[in-house]
Amino acid sequence: MARQPELGQSQSRFENFSERSRKVTNAAQQEAQRLNHIYIGTGHILLGLLKDKSVVELLQALQMSPEQIRKETESLIGRGVREGEKQYGLTLGAKKVIELAVTEAKQEKQITPIHLLIGSLREREWVAAKVLERQTNDDYETLLDKMRGFKAAAEKDDRELEARAKESLLKERLKYLKTFLENPKIDQDTKISITNIIAEIITFAEKTKSKPESRPSV
Repeated sequence: MARQPELGQSQSRFENFSERSRKVTNAAQQEAQRLNHIYIGTGHILLGLLKDKSVVELLQALQMSPEQIRKETESLIGRGVREGEKQYGLTLGAKKVIELAVTEAKQEKQITPIHLLIGSLREREWVAAKVLERQTNDDYETLLDKMRGFKAAAEKDDRELEARAKESLLKERLKYLKTFLENPKIDQDTKISITNIIAEIITFAEKTKSKPESRPSV
């Protein structure tokens, strides 16, 4: 089984990674293993990113071919000769990509694959950035702006999905509350459960009320 990416003393770099970003780093390690490399570089991260749906959609929206990116990346990093089981360490470039991804995330809760992609583009001296820039007719700044714009749109969609999921959960709990009200003969544990549900509904309602209404631009 492939080991987790090694960062020396800094495994904490992955603490704020989303589940999809963790899958990307695992995929990057698998790519390193497949290519017989004992390190994880920006090229491996890029290959891992190509397995994430949001990244593929972004690249296609920018008229870039994920398949061509994969082929060129593999051509540039080549195949190594690995002897025995090795520890997979991140190269300096890969560490910088992660640092830049953290910077891109800023105050956001988690680091997503899109943050890692932007970090890969910003670390211009390494393989991933060179491949990405070769696959577009846009200049560097334009490409970077487009990726950030896509990221902002994707984050909005994620927030809307999260809000709908919370609304669905509350509807289910309200349904349960209705059942309780119609069947008052319950034990103490159920009463406590109902009290917690009511508290959650009140909290959600207060948060919703506190949000300012969006107004159309004039």
